Amino acid sequence: AAMVVYIADRKFGMAAAWSVIAAALSSCGLVHAEVVFLPWHPEGDAAYHWEIVGGYLLTAGFLLVIELAQRFNKGPNQEETVAAKEVDEEDVSTRNPSLTDNSERL
Repeated sequence: AAMVVYIADRKFGMAAAWSVIAAALSSCGLVHAEVVFLPWHPEGDAAYHWEIVGGYLLTAGFLLVIELAQRFNKGPNQEETVAAKEVDEEDVSTRNPSLTDNSERL
């Protein structure tokens, strides 16, 4: 859930950190397994845990690439998208004022 929140807030570095934490927790069975085990001695059906760990690490790598692109202005950052949204709202209100204030009709 924390990864989704940070992705929605466009804080991809923090989302990548939580993905690495999830990989560490799933490597020993604290998440996605019925029993807790050492990463090098999985028990029972937990032998597939490396696939889950790999998925989390792949996600972390992808999120880090997005974070680096964002830092070097190769992708949208939070301030730009907020400013663009404000400009779009101002543009709509200047073109058609009836779209922005419907309180008089209620």
